[in-house]
Amino acid sequence: MQGLSYTQVTDGVRKWRLSADRAKMDRKTGVITLFNVNVTFFKEKGGWIKIKSDRADYDQKNQVVGLKGKVRGRTSDGLTLRTEAMTYFDKEKLVDTDYPVTVAGKRFKINSRGMKVFVPEERVVFKKEVDSTFIPVGSGPPRGATIENPN
Repeated sequence: MQGLSYTQVTDGVRKWRLSADRAKMDRKTGVITLFNVNVTFFKEKGGWIKIKSDRADYDQKNQVVGLKGKVRGRTSDGLTLRTEAMTYFDKEKLVDTDYPVTVAGKRFKINSRGMKVFVPEERVVFKKEVDSTFIPVGSGPPRGATIENPN
């Protein structure tokens, strides 16, 4: 199939939109493979999350989506995501990857080997080898200040 586009609407509200250059289905396994994939999730409280990848495998039976190859994401409030692969488990509402991942915003950048996203809670857990950089706002306390000696 060439040029696929689909929007999921529930009770008149857009939930997500998917587009891909082409798709194929393995009739034995029921897995649908999509190529050059773009997905937009519409958040309940406004805003969006856009994710693209070279390929996605959708296992209908187990409700699992595996994104592979140059997985890139961004949000309406300016966050970005980069990794090589990640998996979404619909039953658990969980995103998981063991690949290196970078998440960045205007004033921070986090690199990690692996990440879990608990979707309903919008909670992220970075698994290991975490390296983070945060840029503070304002001048902050003087250099060398501690709680015991605020200077």
